[in-house]
Amino acid sequence: MIRNILHALKNAGWAASNYVFGMGSGLHQKLDRDTMRSTFKCSAQLRNGCWREVFKTPLDPSKSSKKGRLILTRGTDGRYCTCSYRENRRKPPDELVEVFRDGKVVKEYTYSEIRNRLWNNFHPQSSPRWRRQ
Repeated sequence: MIRNILHALKNAGWAASNYVFGMGSGLHQKLDRDTMRSTFKCSAQLRNGCWREVFKTPLDPSKSSKKGRLILTRGTDGRYCTCSYRENRRKPPDELVEVFRDGKVVKEYTYSEIRNRLWNNFHPQSSPRWRRQ
């Protein structure tokens, strides 16, 4: 197929150096938001000082979205869980930290801090693949 394209370019008077050929990741591995069943959507809206839930109810119930204000918590087993935020009840600490507000950086991390967080929180202790080098 590329040979045909290059011949057509040559016949049209174009140099092959003007073009780049590549392949999408779909040819290498098929990982996207659909196969991973993951997406980011608006779940709440602050309107006139009042929070309102934003959600959808599709025909496929497995694609329904979380609604309202949400927090990310960590269970005693170390697993993350997205929970509903309710101001009037005791809630576990939110693992999400505000980094940007109105286009400005409000919290900065060094590369070492991020790497240490990954090392301390996400690697399986028994796996030799995760040995620090």
